[in-house]
Amino acid sequence: MNPLPNCENIDNFNIWSEIVKQSVDSIVITDTNYVITYMNEASEELFGWSFEELKGKKPDVFNAEPLSEDVQKEIYDTVASGNIYKGELLNKRKDGTYFYIQIKVSPIYDNKGNIIAYMSSQRDITNQKQIEEKLQQEKNFLQKLIQTSPVAIHGTDTSSNVIIWNESSEKIFGWSSEEVIGEFLPTVPEEGIDEHLTLRKRVLSGETITGYEVCRLRKDGSYLYGSLSVSPMYDQRGNIFGILANMEDITEKKQYEYNLKDALNQLESIHFNLPISVWSATVDENGDFIDSYISEGVNELLALPANTIGNDFENFFSRVVPNYLPKIMDKFREGIERPGKIMSFEYEVVDGNGEIRWLSSSGRAHKKDGKTKVYGSTVDISKNKNAENSLIKAKILAENSNRAKTEFLANVSHELRTPLNAIIGFSQILSTNKSGNMNDKESKYVSNILKSGKHLLEMINDILDLSKIQAGKEELEIENVDFAELCEDIKPVIDPFIITKNLSFECILDGTDTNIKVDKTKMVHIMHNLVGNAIKFTPENGSIVINAKRVGVYFQISVKDTGIGIPKDSQKDIFNIFKQVDSSTTRKYEGTGLGLALVKSYVEMHDGDIWVESEVGKGSTFTFVIPQNNHNN
Repeated sequence: MNPLPNCENIDNFNIWSEIVKQSVDSIVITDTNYVITYMNEASEELFGWSFEELKGKKPDVFNAEPLSEDVQKEIYDTVASGNIYKGELLNKRKDGTYFYIQIKVSPIYDNKGNIIAYMSSQRDITNQKQIEEKLQQEKNFLQKLIQTSPVAIHGTDTSSNVIIWNESSEKIFGWSSEEVIGEFLPTVPEEGIDEHLTLRKRVLSGETITGYEVCRLRKDGSYLYGSLSVSPMYDQRGNIFGILANMEDITEKKQYEYNLKDALNQLESIHFNLPISVWSATVDENGDFIDSYISEGVNELLALPANTIGNDFENFFSRVVPNYLPKIMDKFREGIERPGKIMSFEYEVVDGNGEIRWLSSSGRAHKKDGKTKVYGSTVDISKNKNAENSLIKAKILAENSNRAKTEFLANVSHELRTPLNAIIGFSQILSTNKSGNMNDKESKYVSNILKSGKHLLEMINDILDLSKIQAGKEELEIENVDFAELCEDIKPVIDPFIITKNLSFECILDGTDTNIKVDKTKMVHIMHNLVGNAIKFTPENGSIVINAKRVGVYFQISVKDTGIGIPKDSQKDIFNIFKQVDSSTTRKYEGTGLGLALVKSYVEMHDGDIWVESEVGKGSTFTFVIPQNNHNN
């Protein structure tokens, strides 16, 4: 068959006919009405139809779907004007499968230059299209990955003009992509230009750089630190056309490192300026110290030349007073057996001058990767120990002095009580004036002697009681006491004084359970003393109220009056021996200053506590509590 109609040159015809037949590309020839007049074997293989099946039909049989009017017009206009149309179309085979072709359509001319036919060549590019599509998908994926990466990613050409700028770059640096694309990389500060150009030169030579720390500029003028990784970007020919960079913002990390370094410098300064030694060691399976470290401060603690002890624990232990070593090793063993538990010990050492010093060490053990490590510090506590020993000596001396004073007072009181009892006894006899020989003035003298004698006897008895307590010879006899009955018992004693001063007296009991466990004799003494003071220091027409109630495990009793009150600065001393508000109080109200001290001692013997609340001119409230679940016997 003649694929080239009206070919007049037979030789040329044979040549071109053979070329068309042997072509690996599909070649289809149509007349000027676009009717198929020829198909080579490659066309039959490509489309699946034989020439006989398609002879007289138009090429649109190959189309997977009808071509748009625009595409048809473009093809017709191109070839009709004598030009070659080039394009890509989606075709289908006889079996219905689709494939992509690259098509070229060109006119065929006769010797007179008239278009007599059209020839199209088709090449299957399905694999190429699939590769291109895959590449496009990968490109889209990479673009999405770059845009959504939490790390700042940007690309520049070989002149450092920005061509890629992801969203994280916008957030970290502040510039939008519209502001930087096509512009010189704005993040490089002026003082970093030389460094940037050096990095650029290295990367453009093919080097990849990772983890390079740089200082970069934000849009607002502030600086940030980044960990920069840069690599060259290659085109399809393998030529470098730009640089891809990703940068992690490490500003917080650098600030943390700076703060940590500053803190370490401060600690190092403290370490070298304070009289302290730090130490550490690894404990092997035999319990020996290996890989040990002892800071230089140890030589200062021991008044030794520098580097004397070194890092050797044995050198240090050789300075420890021998009888302390077993205790120290026991502490180390306990700490090693219980990692994390603080071990502390005090001991004596012999310093470089041959003098004894006290040291205190504390530390703990730590286990990691099967190894045990101990670490801690040592300080000089000689001054504290010396002060402590001085205090102990002073305390012993004070206790001995107090004991001697107590014994002296007790002895003197015993010696005074015998003649005093005689004076009181004879005064009582004389006060009866049975002989009738005394006049009023003499009776008054006798009365004063009797009154003063009783007052002196009361003071002597108080001194003896306090002496017993301080000497530890006074004991409690605990029994169940009904406090309501106790209140009734003291009324007859105080009634004459209440009536004389026209005072109101009331005992208020909160609740029905008024039984308490106390030493009854001492409780009576406490109440007589507190109520007696209230009567003594309360002016005429005043009031005295006793309140008693249970508060948790305590029984609380208070004695409230409307008396003269106690100044704030005197309240802290009111319970001390021989202490009163001021000397005028003693003269006016005849106090000894022993009563409240004895009350406090009796309350504390019951494991209780006592306090006062008072305001000058308004009165005082003395309150004490006694626990009901435990007593010293």
